[in-house]
Amino acid sequence: MAAAVLTAALGVFALADVLYLDSCERDGEFAMLRACGWADTEVMRLVVAQGAVIAVAGAVPGAATGFALTVAFTGSIPAGLPVAVGVVAVAGVLAAVAGSVVAAGLAVRRSPAGPLAEEG
Repeated sequence: MAAAVLTAALGVFALADVLYLDSCERDGEFAMLRACGWADTEVMRLVVAQGAVIAVAGAVPGAATGFALTVAFTGSIPAGLPVAVGVVAVAGVLAAVAGSVVAAGLAVRRSPAGPLAEEG
């Protein structure tokens, strides 16, 4: 269980890092959206939604693989395994969404003037 929690925590940090770096690269796009009338909350919602999709795409197959490998190695379904797998998957997704909120906050905190000037 501790290994699963540690793995999920590392995944959250990796996702937050990827989303932050992605938002830095997409500064021009976010600046253009904000210049076209998008509110900061809408840009944040976009980044958080992207993080949620990535988290679910990683958590569901990861949890299923962990479940399948545990059953394959033990030859049976250990007591509490389905609940533990579900809890870790949901907690991983929720933590990743929380990490993406941080990345989204950093994305909207940057001024749109710089990226728009660089795009031209």
